[in-house]
Amino acid sequence: MSLTSMLLWIFLLPFESLAQVRLSGGSETAGRVEVFLNGEWGTVCDDDWDVMDATVVCRQLGFPAVLDALASFGEGQGPIHLDEVSCIGDESSLLACPQINYFHDCSHSEDVGISCLPVTFYCYLPLVRLSGGSKAAGRVEVFLHGEWGTVCDDDWDVMDATVVCRQLGFPAVSVLDALASFGEGQGPIYFDEVSCFGDESSLLACPRDYYFHDCSHGEDVGISCLPGNQKVITDFLLSFPIVRLSGGSETAGRVEVFLNGEWGTVCDDDWDVMDATVVCRQLGFPAVLDALASFGEGQGPIHLDEVSCFGDESSLLACPRINYFHDCSHSEDVGISCLVPGKYVFPRSIQVKSQGYSRETAGRVDVFLHGEWGTVCDDNWDIMDATVVCRQLGFPAALVLDALASFGEGQGPIYLDEVACVGDESSFLVCPRDYYFHDCSHSEDVGISCLPGKYVFPRIRLTGGNSTTGRVEVFLNNQWGTVCDDYWDIVAAGVICRQLGFKTANLAFSYGGSVEDTIPINVDDVVCTGSEISILDCYFISEHNCDHREDAGVNCLPYDAC
Repeated sequence: MSLTSMLLWIFLLPFESLAQVRLSGGSETAGRVEVFLNGEWGTVCDDDWDVMDATVVCRQLGFPAVLDALASFGEGQGPIHLDEVSCIGDESSLLACPQINYFHDCSHSEDVGISCLPVTFYCYLPLVRLSGGSKAAGRVEVFLHGEWGTVCDDDWDVMDATVVCRQLGFPAVSVLDALASFGEGQGPIYFDEVSCFGDESSLLACPRDYYFHDCSHGEDVGISCLPGNQKVITDFLLSFPIVRLSGGSETAGRVEVFLNGEWGTVCDDDWDVMDATVVCRQLGFPAVLDALASFGEGQGPIHLDEVSCFGDESSLLACPRINYFHDCSHSEDVGISCLVPGKYVFPRSIQVKSQGYSRETAGRVDVFLHGEWGTVCDDNWDIMDATVVCRQLGFPAALVLDALASFGEGQGPIYLDEVACVGDESSFLVCPRDYYFHDCSHSEDVGISCLPGKYVFPRIRLTGGNSTTGRVEVFLNNQWGTVCDDYWDIVAAGVICRQLGFKTANLAFSYGGSVEDTIPINVDDVVCTGSEISILDCYFISEHNCDHREDAGVNCLPYDAC
């Protein structure tokens, strides 16, 4: 790198932000890589470009991994900003990579493009196959970056083989052949030292050495699976998602499944909230709002009937009971509505309504679902349930003496019964409960009293990015402000993401970038243990020595995505 380009890199580094990279000419997850520099968008030359560089861009955009590191999406316009990029792969921003040439000898015919793996696909894509043997036995191969590759047998054991067999639809692994040989494969060796616990839904969710190995194809691992009731998981599932919602919106609609090369519907016989929970989670949403909704009649075949899930399956086709033969018509096509994380978890899903009382902190617990307010039954209600409601409404705690109080009978449906919160949930709707099924009357409508105090939710938001990624802003002293990245780490980012309704954080990074000077920096020196309900429960100071180039950012992982 020349002295000029090195100085330019040093100058640009503080201005790293997710807004500096985009994908053009393709889709949300694939396209030509473009970078915003010197006030205009430009392209990146493909000289020395590899999977490590593409990995950084995908992660910077909020995606977990790369599908294709060298794809073509046509010629861009404007300047060619970057050439000979060389990333290690763990950088939080493309401009943080140690080697970048801001001077080039390229034309737009060399503009680089990539394809990223969407977060919601991460745990469910059947990116594994068995080769060189039979249907249930063979060499383990993984599909990444548009190419099939093998897995090294270092540290491979029955737990790893179990995950692969289950991902392929077999009930278990044949223990005697959990580590078998089916000859040498071809192409790259993708994984080494895989270390699964055994309950992962995908090999990609297991801890492993990724791309770094000391193996040859003589160590390619093979397994034998126990034949059984193999689910319908074949090559056409690479057209994932195998489940979609139609006739409604992104989060609600008629449930449709892709089987035998064709989309079809699901009959509502025996359908319940457990089945709907699996579909919502498979689509990347944390929970169900409505398990039995109507979105009109579909077309094509009726693929499934009498579905019966436990609720913890990673895919609808993994549920233990499915009837592929039916006695239904399209008038019985099932529809659902899913809960979107980070959008309306706080506090619109719940409120306390006072009945004959003037206190804002006490009342009957009412929940807003499906356009209508309803009540909650007091069966098994306790201080943990009341605590979650109070915190969700912005109060620090529930009053123990009035955790189960009476504020009169409500109206409308009784939505929830036998709620069983642990007490650390970020939203009432995340707690285990009987949903829609109750044996109560409105005389059992539950009420609570909350301890007055600081308002906790909603005090945070993400700006400048997308629904899962952006600059962290906190509401203090009646105005929104940013968080300085001093001491900022993945633990604090996890608290932020959970407070927003996501599962945890993928990345904690310095967002940086242009922010209006009128926006204050509200928080500095944030230090969290990871058990906090709100970022305001962490240690922090209001005074700071920062500027907006040090604004903290996060990339959040959707609930149950992986």
